[in-house]
Amino acid sequence: MRLRSLSYEENLSRIDANPWKLDQLFLEKENLIIAKNATGKTRILGVIISFARLIQGQVIVINGIPQRINASGSWKASLIGDSDLKVEFSVSVENGVVLHENIVVNGKEKLRRDSFKAEIYSEKTSQWQSISPPGNCLVAHIRRDKAEFPFLEYLVSWAEGVRAYSFANTSPLLVELPENPTQFMSLNAVPSILDNLSGPQVKNVLRQLNTMHYSIEGAASEPAKNSEPSRKIIHLRELGLNIPLKQFEISQGMFRAFSLLVILEHLRSQDGVGCVLVDDLGEGLDFDRSQELAKIIFSEENKSNFQFIATTNDASLINAIPLNDITVCYRSNHEVNCMNHSNAKDQFENWEKLGLNNFDLLSSNFLSKR
Repeated sequence: MRLRSLSYEENLSRIDANPWKLDQLFLEKENLIIAKNATGKTRILGVIISFARLIQGQVIVINGIPQRINASGSWKASLIGDSDLKVEFSVSVENGVVLHENIVVNGKEKLRRDSFKAEIYSEKTSQWQSISPPGNCLVAHIRRDKAEFPFLEYLVSWAEGVRAYSFANTSPLLVELPENPTQFMSLNAVPSILDNLSGPQVKNVLRQLNTMHYSIEGAASEPAKNSEPSRKIIHLRELGLNIPLKQFEISQGMFRAFSLLVILEHLRSQDGVGCVLVDDLGEGLDFDRSQELAKIIFSEENKSNFQFIATTNDASLINAIPLNDITVCYRSNHEVNCMNHSNAKDQFENWEKLGLNNFDLLSSNFLSKR
């Protein structure tokens, strides 16, 4: 399954909290979300990951009591799969209580729920069933059955396949243990991931680094000194140096690029990974290397089965990828609007005729004037 569109809102009717709304965001297989600072790029990725966590039903314990949901907001999503499969899912939660839940598959309703009742369609009996799920649980948390309710599995399998990373929060000075891969985290777990790559995969990463003008001949991991065995660091063998560079000696830009390329190489070989989010892509890289990283990730040869969604306001990176992969976001007060080829085709085609670069599309406010 791939996320095709997503809308979100929170606190719209409250007077004690600031409202926020994401208007319908359309997504393709590869996506670069661009916007000026304070528009909400990171928050958009946060909406996607919180949506995945909500569907998964990750347990949060408060005062010793398990809370299946600890959120407030309304999500409306469309997901597409093989054989023209289309799943529409909407859910509203207020202070951890589900107020609304609805699933439609290829135009046919399969689940309907409000504050008072819930009904689910059984594919085994071709009948609707009345159910009474706990208020702090989605139906997918308590009624999963692959044969009877396959539409619940569509959502759960997508949510379990979401991976999220922050490029800007990655540093060679940080040594982390691998964390839950579905959480929004840095790329600092790369030493352990590197150990999982095959020889050809490592060679491919080194080739990509050389494309970025990093002259790296080898990469390996080793246990960090005076630490638990599972905590590791990397060292890179650079052309012209007799002794490998330890992780703490590697430049921040090189370490971030290396970490991301290693993890993407690993994820391409994993089953069940459907969506990869990267915040602040290219942060800390110089002009040329930022462009080369973008070309590597968005190139035809590196296209993967998973959906890729990244954010940036790096001008050189924005100019290095096809305009069709770019989504431009604008914020007016509490509302964020997103525009790309899916919902503003004419405007994007008119921009291409002007012959200007991609970054000017953002800096000129060309789309916001439609």
